[in-house]
Amino acid sequence: MISIVIATYDRPKKCLELVSLIRKQTNKTPIIVVDSGNKKFVNANNYENLKIIISKHKNQPFQRFLGFSQVKTDWILYLDDDMEPLDGTFKILKNLINEKSDKFGLFALNFLDKHQNSFLKTQKKSTLKYSKIVTIFRAFSGYPILPEGVYGKNGIRGKQPKEGGQTFYTSGGAFLVKKEYLYKNFNMQLFDLFEKRYGMGEDVILGYTVSKQTKLYYYPNQLFWHNDQANSVYTRNEKQFHKIVSFSRLYLNQEFARLNNKSVLLARLSYLWFVFWRTIGLVINVLISPTKTNQQKLSGYLRGIYLTFKYRFKNKLENNAYWISELEK
Repeated sequence: MISIVIATYDRPKKCLELVSLIRKQTNKTPIIVVDSGNKKFVNANNYENLKIIISKHKNQPFQRFLGFSQVKTDWILYLDDDMEPLDGTFKILKNLINEKSDKFGLFALNFLDKHQNSFLKTQKKSTLKYSKIVTIFRAFSGYPILPEGVYGKNGIRGKQPKEGGQTFYTSGGAFLVKKEYLYKNFNMQLFDLFEKRYGMGEDVILGYTVSKQTKLYYYPNQLFWHNDQANSVYTRNEKQFHKIVSFSRLYLNQEFARLNNKSVLLARLSYLWFVFWRTIGLVINVLISPTKTNQQKLSGYLRGIYLTFKYRFKNKLENNAYWISELEK
């Protein structure tokens, strides 16, 4: 009924730890690991019904697509390699399918960070209250406060429903989806961005694309721990992170426009308005507190914006044929 796809890169030990934890709860569930790294898997033969595929593309979204092509069951559980399932997780997933699959084709799953390894965890979160003035200004600057479960322009989204319920996106490294809804009207230009290390938001846009065909449900109870690895491309340093953030917002906004049959040109203008105000905020932070961290944030963000002027969005899915041929290879 369920197959598990795990995309990984140079973390065979961590990945097999996850496989071991899964096998404590389910012996028969097929597990497909798609690895784009150079380190060998040791003792992988000790695990039943485990397939390891090597991808020449160091590209998580493409690796997921490659895993998808090998799945023979109706449902796919996608996991990052640093997740840890809680006891009883797979019983809950089977119950979700039995009870709600007639209405929902994707389940966004809840997890919590187990460690604090990433520099992102050291960042101060805004304590600014959402007064009427703040709410109006945020809407004006292209960063509105959205209702629960809603996905909007520039990759902005509301919080997932606290009590669970319908949503329009999934995020993070754990979601369960019916295979028949995946990669239909999907823009594989996303794979290009990850190939160049410019991509972000792959879970969100994949889930939003699926939401155009079926309903999505957010399950609010924690099912996984996330090990919060510090060596990912996102968490390497402030400059790299903010470059990817500012660049990826354009793709997410133009893809949002495509999926809703709106003008991708207007989406670019909307993006420029959005990043203009975010840049103003970063400049003010540097002027008030010219720390190395604040300077890296601004430098990375500006670099990402600069790169968008060299980028051409392909709304007719021109790149899909290339990636399908890569899959066949």
